[in-house]
Amino acid sequence: MLNWKKAKSSGDNSYTIPNNWLFIHYYEALVILFRIENAMRIFVYSVLKSEFKNDWINQNVYDKGETIKSIAEERNSRDSKLGYIGYNISCPIMHLMLSELIYLIVQNWGVFINYFPGEKQIMEYKLKEIANVRNSIAHFRPIQEDDIELIKQNSKHVLIKIDNFISDMLTCYKTVPSNTNTEWYKKFAELNNYTKLKFTNLCEFKILEDKNQKWITIQMDYRCQILSFDDLGEDFKYYGLTNIHSSNIVNHSSRILKSVTFISEDTSGEAGLISTNNKTSRTPYSKQIKFTFRREAIELEFKKIYYDFYKIVRQLSTETNMVIKDHNAKGEFVHGDQVFASQKKFASQKKGTNDSKYWEMNDDKLLTNVQPNDPPEFWGYFDSINNFITNAHNYPWMGTNISNKSRWDE
Repeated sequence: MLNWKKAKSSGDNSYTIPNNWLFIHYYEALVILFRIENAMRIFVYSVLKSEFKNDWINQNVYDKGETIKSIAEERNSRDSKLGYIGYNISCPIMHLMLSELIYLIVQNWGVFINYFPGEKQIMEYKLKEIANVRNSIAHFRPIQEDDIELIKQNSKHVLIKIDNFISDMLTCYKTVPSNTNTEWYKKFAELNNYTKLKFTNLCEFKILEDKNQKWITIQMDYRCQILSFDDLGEDFKYYGLTNIHSSNIVNHSSRILKSVTFISEDTSGEAGLISTNNKTSRTPYSKQIKFTFRREAIELEFKKIYYDFYKIVRQLSTETNMVIKDHNAKGEFVHGDQVFASQKKFASQKKGTNDSKYWEMNDDKLLTNVQPNDPPEFWGYFDSINNFITNAHNYPWMGTNISNKSRWDE
């Protein structure tokens, strides 16, 4: 009789593991290799997309002429026959194994050379050692505890620049100086001025860069308009809002899509605006759509990219007004949505005390879920985090978290 035993929760995210489970180093290997392979997918995709634009998907993976696209289509088709298992992920790079990512790097070494701290042959060998341990785990062959130390050491040697690359790409927080004297910047500053003048209180643009000035993020802040408001007591407020289906914007912006590396989104709620019950007051909810480009890409194609943004803003305005007039209407970009705000006591508060409370805004309800047919450039909500390779709790294209979020002190 089969007797599959389960781990038992001991509280505080600790578990008691059955005595007949695998040794702990197998789990450590799985965690490390899962993170390495998925970070490598992000890295290889981002470099190839920045270098080859829409043709990134047609890069050869094997000498016999198979491409990223052809391999992904075959494997995705095979997976779809058992679509009731796991998650339906169609992004082509997610269907490549570590050994194939290594092949792409080696075959395009001139594109990747600046992201590795050693010469080609050494970097290739160290990556292949990691891949060898990965294959043992993937095919359920035994590994030694020393193998864990090997992949840790090799990852320190090989992946340090890749971790910095991903971190820079994800952390475009610095505002590009307003006296920047370049054509592309002036054009987007002009777009922002036009938007604030023409569509007051609807959206505005921020032009951001990473600390090394390699990446540019054009952030579009859309302020969700209030459609309805219900005061459900002191601790509950209900809002009907306009919201954006972010991936639809991506699908209707071919010029942006050609040059952008990735598009992500976020939401924010301003608790200070929630005390009023006047539905015509300033909405406490907004949505940010972030278009991240290599600086060279936006410098080269800024006129075409600007034109797409101009069209987006005009369509957002038209559709927002349509939904405000008819709450049941739905545009290509804009639709109606609902959010509850609830007031909570701080966890440290004792029952019965009248100390201050905070508003839980539930603004994550406004996020657009990543769908299998979305383009690879759309990453949905995606956390930027320090030490991405070791600490990431979510990845693009997956549509689900893979771990708890790292605490700041870990």
